[in-house]
Amino acid sequence: MEIKDLPSLQSVFRRMQELESIVKNPAQAVSFPSLLAEEMHRNRKTVSEETPQKQEGITDKEISLPFPDLAAAGTQPGISSQTEKNFRSSSKNNDLMSFIERTAEAKGIDPNLVKAVIKTESGFQKDAVSPKGAMGLMQLMPSTADLLGVDDPMNPRENVVGGVSYLGDMLKKFGDTEKALAAYNAGPGAVKKYNGVPPYKETQDYVEKVKKNYKKFSGLI
Repeated sequence: MEIKDLPSLQSVFRRMQELESIVKNPAQAVSFPSLLAEEMHRNRKTVSEETPQKQEGITDKEISLPFPDLAAAGTQPGISSQTEKNFRSSSKNNDLMSFIERTAEAKGIDPNLVKAVIKTESGFQKDAVSPKGAMGLMQLMPSTADLLGVDDPMNPRENVVGGVSYLGDMLKKFGDTEKALAAYNAGPGAVKKYNGVPPYKETQDYVEKVKKNYKKFSGLI
């Protein structure tokens, strides 16, 4: 048990006052150990429900928006991708994969969708840098990283938090997974201009690759 798990002195004194007020009626009295246990249970629940939120300004509603033809897949953790198996080969990578899953779930996004984006963007190469300057697992451009408050885009955890936050923003903005992915690749301005996936071969191929990888991580193929 840690000190943070104990109820505050203020709450203990408040409970003692409540006991004094009801002791005149023994039928309604509650034992102090019971009150202490109830307080500790509430504290544990509060701590367990807290999720670290490095990025600010993004309200987290349930965003889970699987592709229409993949709705049945939900968030099943089926792992058929050899890439993910290889990535999990060390305890360090296993910890990072768990972090990716937890971060996606905290944002209300299907973890398999985030994995599919990472696979398409960088092939799970933490030190990847594109010719255009995109960096890390989720290939954040320097300007995007600054906007998201990512101090070190080459830090895998910072990169994932920033990339997942940006993907979540695009999902909320467009309310459609394919449009969100197109915006992640080509920018939201291009999606707005064409009211959908823009007619850029690179972007169209990107969306299809993410969909294919999503099926692999969802265990559909």
